[in-house]
Amino acid sequence: MKNLAADPKLASIKTGLQSQLDAWIDQQGDKGMETENLADTRQGKSDDAAPKAKKSLTEDASPTKSKKKGGGKKKKASVDR
Repeated sequence: MKNLAADPKLASIKTGLQSQLDAWIDQQGDKGMETENLADTRQGKSDDAAPKAKKSLTEDASPTKSKKKGGGKKKKASVDR
C-alpha cells in the first residue's frame, strides 16, 4: 500500500479535503479533546447497568408463546399407504 498523503501532486486535493473536514467539525460544534472528555457525561449508562426492558402487550400475545396444551406444536397428519 502506498500512502499518497505526502504526494506533492495531490496537495491541493488534500488541502481541500482538510478545509471540508474543518468546516464540518465547526458545524458539529466539536472542540476536539474537550468534547471527547465530556462524552461520558452525555451518554447513557453501559449495557451492563441497563435495566431490562418491560414486555409490551404485543409481546405477551405473540404466537410463539402459545398457551395451548402440548406447547402449541401442530402434529402432522399421517397417511397410511
